[in-house]
Amino acid sequence: MCKKKSFFGGMLKKSGFLVITAATMVVASVFVSCSSDDEGEEETFLTPPAAAQYSKKYEITSVGSDIASIELTESGNYIITPRMNMYTVKGDAVKRTKARFMQDSRKVLKRENYTNYIYGKYTRIGENEYYLEGYGRIKVHSEGENAVSLTIQKDGQNEYVLTAAVANQKPESLKTSMLCRTWKIDKMRVQAYVNGRKVWDKTASVDRLEDLMPDGEDGDFEYEDIPQQVVFTRAGTYMVYYNNGAEGEELAVSTWAWADENSGLLRYSWDYDSMYDDEMSGEVSISFAGSTMSVTEQYIEIDEADGEEYKEILTTICSEVR
Repeated sequence: MCKKKSFFGGMLKKSGFLVITAATMVVASVFVSCSSDDEGEEETFLTPPAAAQYSKKYEITSVGSDIASIELTESGNYIITPRMNMYTVKGDAVKRTKARFMQDSRKVLKRENYTNYIYGKYTRIGENEYYLEGYGRIKVHSEGENAVSLTIQKDGQNEYVLTAAVANQKPESLKTSMLCRTWKIDKMRVQAYVNGRKVWDKTASVDRLEDLMPDGEDGDFEYEDIPQQVVFTRAGTYMVYYNNGAEGEELAVSTWAWADENSGLLRYSWDYDSMYDDEMSGEVSISFAGSTMSVTEQYIEIDEADGEEYKEILTTICSEVR
C-alpha cells in the first residue's frame, strides 16, 4: 500500500488517544467527502435539473478579451472565468499541500487570482437569450459547427460581441445527469483508523465544524474557507463556492472526469493540462441516496518510525439546490 500525505496534515497519538490538531480542522473545513460502512444500492429521487437543456460552456476566442469562458450550468447558475486565473499561473505556484477535492494545493494564490470570477443565477428571457443576474444579458448566435458569437450587454452598458467555441460535453448518462447540478454542503463526518482499527468517528453540520474536535480540544479553531456549495457541469467543470465571512465570497474552479462511472469513481485535477499530476489531482468516490450526494476521499499515511498505518476519511453529505 502506497504512502500518501494525510488529509489533516498530521494526526497525533497523545496519551493513547487520537488528537486532531488545529491544522486538521482547517483542512476538514475545505473538504467534501463521504463514506458509509454499510453502503447499499443507490436509490435516488433526483429529477432533471431545471436548466439542463440550456447548459453550455462558451470558450471565448476573441483576441484580447479578458474573459476566458462563460458557462451556463444545468441548475441555472452561470460561471464567468477570467482570462488570467489560478490554474494558468504555474511558475509562481507554491505547493503547500497535496491537492484535495475542495482545495487547490496552491491555495496561497487563491485570493488574488480568484477575485475576478463571477457566479450567479441566470434566467432564459428569449430564444438563445439569457439574463445573468448581477452581470447583464447575453444572446447566443450560431455560426455553424461549434462556433458561436455572443452579444453581451452588461447592466447599464453598451452591447459588444465576442466570438466563442462551444466546449465538448460529457455523454449523457444516468450518473452524469445525477451529478451535474448545484449542491449545498450540509454536514461532514471525520473517520480515522490506526492499523485498521477505528479510533475516531464524528459528524457535524457545516456550521458547527468545531464539534469535529475531540472533547477538551478546541485547537484554536478558525472558520476559514468553509465551502457552502459545489457545482458540477457536463462540460467538465466543478466549482466550489465559499463564504469567508468578513473576507467575502470566493470561488475555486477545477475540472473533473469519470475514472470509472459504473462504480462512481471520479477523477479531479486543479491542473487543466493533466488529470494525473501527483500534487494537483486525486480521485473520489461519488454515491447518491434519495436527494443527497456523498463524495468519498481518503488518504493513508505510514509512519516510517513505527510502521503504523493511519487512514483518514472525511465525509460530507450534500443536498440539491433547487
